[in-house]
Amino acid sequence: MMPASEPTLRDVLSVIEEIRQDVEEIRQDVEGLRQDVSRTNERLEALAADQAKRWAEQERRWAEQERRWAEQGIENRVILERIDTYQKASAQVVNLAFALIGAATVALVGIVLRLAVSL
Repeated sequence: MMPASEPTLRDVLSVIEEIRQDVEEIRQDVEGLRQDVSRTNERLEALAADQAKRWAEQERRWAEQERRWAEQGIENRVILERIDTYQKASAQVVNLAFALIGAATVALVGIVLRLAVSL
């Protein structure tokens, strides 16, 4: 068996150069990862801003719908009040008609009785 020889300066320098290249590759990988993280953060911020715009638009639509419902509710109340007024007026007209029919009947009975008495 051959005795193990001690590394030469050239061997040490070669290993150091390999380590330096490995470190440089790792540094480049880390820089690439930093850029990826930066781009991902930018995309996330853009998505968050877009989502905020969508929420604001949706809330605006909800407010508009609630306003329309409120307007419709007011309009419905006005219509119901008019219906109630018309129903009351109609009932008064019917009562008046019956009163007139009753008065006319009494007047006719009075006229018939006068005619009967005068005969």
